[in-house]
Amino acid sequence: RTGTISSARFNILSSMVGGGSLSLPLAFHQTGNLLVAPILLVVGSVLAQQSILFLVKAGVYSTENKERGGATGNNTDGEIGMATAVPRQSNAATNKKGTASYENVASQAFGPNARIFS
Repeated sequence: RTGTISSARFNILSSMVGGGSLSLPLAFHQTGNLLVAPILLVVGSVLAQQSILFLVKAGVYSTENKERGGATGNNTDGEIGMATAVPRQSNAATNKKGTASYENVASQAFGPNARIFS
């Protein structure tokens, strides 16, 4: 029997959900208090959701900034503070979503000094 892409996706998803659901009772037990564990679970999930939203917004901002020409006005390669003489590409070539790298997203979100840490 051969596997398909759909069955592989389901297998990975069930592994992640299964591991998480099996580890939650132990995590609740190790907190030692009936009130603290649900509060930590809610706080952790809210922080995870906000960090994902922040990364998505930073990625969209980085891509839009790259399409407008970057931080220096004529920057087309995504580098912060380094103007290049690269001619502008056609609108179809520059209108790509999701092409921003992690380094560019971090630089747009935290400033040019973030490149040291990314």
